[in-house]
Formats: sequence, C-alpha cells, structure tokens
Amino acid sequence: MKDDELLDLVDKNDNVIGTIWRSESSSLDETKAGYIRAATALIQNDNGELWIPRRTADKRIAPNGLDSSMQEHIGSGESYLEATIRGFKEELNLDVTEYQLEYIGTVSPDDELYYFVALYVFKSNDVPKYNPNDFVGYEWIKPKELITRLENGELSKKSLLSTTKLLLQK
Repeated sequence: MKDDELLDLVDKNDNVIGTIWRSESSSLDETKAGYIRAATALIQNDNGELWIPRRTADKRIAPNGLDSSMQEHIGSGESYLEATIRGFKEELNLDVTEYQLEYIGTVSPDDELYYFVALYVFKSNDVPKYNPNDFVGYEWIKPKELITRLENGELSKKSLLSTTKLLLQK
C-alpha cells in the first residue's frame, strides 16, 4: 500500500535520525518529533511558465487544489534526486535523467511545513502524460501570477508557494 512507504525521519539539519511510516508522518506536524523529506519538480517552458496540475477531488490533502508539476516523498535510504526521477516516471510517465534536472535549492521546515522540500526544474514545452488518478487538469502559469493566486488563498499543496518563491529567488 502506497501510504505504508517507509520514510527517513530527519532532524532540523536534515540528518537521518530514524524512520517513520508515511501513514504516520502527518503526526509530525503536531509532535515535532522530526521531519520527513519530499522532492518537488516544476516543469518550466521556454516562456518561463510553469506546468501546474490540478489535483483530483478524492485527494486527502488539497482536493481540487493546485500542485507542483511533480512531488514525491523520499523513501528510506533514497536521495532527493532518486525520488525526483522516480516521481517523474510514476506521476508523469516521463523518463528523465539527472542531467535534465536543475537543482534549485531546498526549503526547510517551518511553522506551516513539517518536511524538507528539494526543488528541481525540468525544462519542457510539452504537456506530460500525467496520471488521471492524480490530476484532473493543468495550466501553464507564470511564477509571479501563481504566487499571487496562492497568497490570495487559492487551494494548493502547502509547499507550492514556498517552492515557487524559491524558484524566483534563483
């Protein structure tokens, strides 16, 4: 079962201190016993627009909300890069290599986010063959416009705002 993935539990410096089941990781938001890790990628076209999908209505987190182009939990013993490559295959049916990904940086946990998020950018003008169980649609949007919409309360996954801001800082 996908919710029973074993994840690394890390401290405030992103050092592994143990493991936790994915299905139990939401408790970290309250317990502050450690953090988990996620890999996020934004697909950016030649016009600087980001491919932003809309989540399905049956998602537990941010149903019908906006999402990163790709986001994966980091499995125990897995690197951010390995999870990113795996996520492109699982969510978007794309075989990407490390040479096609640009590492932008990592967002650290804060009061809103109980996990580390490594951000990568993948350059493409093509719409990926996304999994319809994950997404119901998409749009190409400029990062500044996306930030404005998110700051005005449009529903999304928590990390989308912070990772989009990180992209603009680069």
